[in-house]
Amino acid sequence: MYTGVYRLEIDTKQRVPVPPKLMRVLRENKSKHLFMTRGMDRCIACYDQQGWDSYQSRVCAVDMAEKDKNNLIRELIKSAQKVKLDWKHRITIHNDLMNWAGISTQRAVVVGCGEFFEIWDPNEYEEMKKDQGSIYGTKPPL
Repeated sequence: MYTGVYRLEIDTKQRVPVPPKLMRVLRENKSKHLFMTRGMDRCIACYDQQGWDSYQSRVCAVDMAEKDKNNLIRELIKSAQKVKLDWKHRITIHNDLMNWAGISTQRAVVVGCGEFFEIWDPNEYEEMKKDQGSIYGTKPPL
């Protein structure tokens, strides 16, 4: 399971290192590549093969008769890119996904989300955290 929050540097070739804790999960799942796509928020969602297969199954189970759902599925699947990790355990973020997530700096926040992880622009991540407070009221759930 992908867990934790990591603040990382993006190099000039748009590569971000996968944190060691997340690399352990990738190794356990015997995955040498990731599928990157638009997240449901303004971020990039990253799945290993097992997580991607599960994600696609859930997405394809949605009733495609509804136009809005069909358009959402089309956007999520068409933006997906299979990315191989390099020998330093870095992944390259393509321009279209960088633009989608609003990543314009050389920094990123990586957030573990269970069967996948997200890559955020630091400012977008802080804004999301502010909005998240309203989900729980004034106190966190735990």
